[in-house]
Amino acid sequence: MTAKTIRGKAWSKLGENGGWTAAICGALLAFLASYVINAAVQGVFGVTDFIDLMNKVQLRQSQPEELLQAFPRHMLSLSVATLIAYYISAVFKYGISALSIAVMRSGARIGHVFSGFGKGWSTLWMMALADFYIFCWSLLFVIPGICAAFSYVLIFLVKADHPDWDANRCIGESKRLMKGNRWRYLCFMLSFLGWSLLGIITLGLAFIFVIPYFNTAQAAFYEDILD
Repeated sequence: MTAKTIRGKAWSKLGENGGWTAAICGALLAFLASYVINAAVQGVFGVTDFIDLMNKVQLRQSQPEELLQAFPRHMLSLSVATLIAYYISAVFKYGISALSIAVMRSGARIGHVFSGFGKGWSTLWMMALADFYIFCWSLLFVIPGICAAFSYVLIFLVKADHPDWDANRCIGESKRLMKGNRWRYLCFMLSFLGWSLLGIITLGLAFIFVIPYFNTAQAAFYEDILD
């Protein structure tokens, strides 16, 4: 199918069985939950205080020596907070993927967006592996890195569709599915350029609809490749 046909199929599915409601509410809940959890973690581990100190140094309200003295003390806290943020990102990417697939299969519930908490660590490992592979390919040059990113773009959809698969199997399946389809995916992404501009023009308000639409269309792209 062409990008236009895929978008049309996603739009049609979103209009069935409360698809728009589930997709929009799910995306908003994922965003708000991620923000609240990360804000709480940063507060608990003192990341906010460290960032404030960095800002004061930049504004010349504190001396650089204070930042250097505080860094060793906050290094462990920063590492833990970063790991938790990475975990939360993996969990909700899984959840959004599960929700998007459910919309395409006419069985969407808002609760799908939280389904990643049962698969958090395996999904985190999968995302870390994919990011590492993309980084390694990027060391060769920009183009191999972009090709690798496109090869692994379906890993969360694959994982959500096959929750029991391990990281390497999901990455391998995404790579297999995207073989010969990277150009199609690029055209698919470019077809949302106008929608992205609309989101910018409306100061982000249109993204409330555009992001769930894109997520569902990506699931439609995935299902089209499976077919």
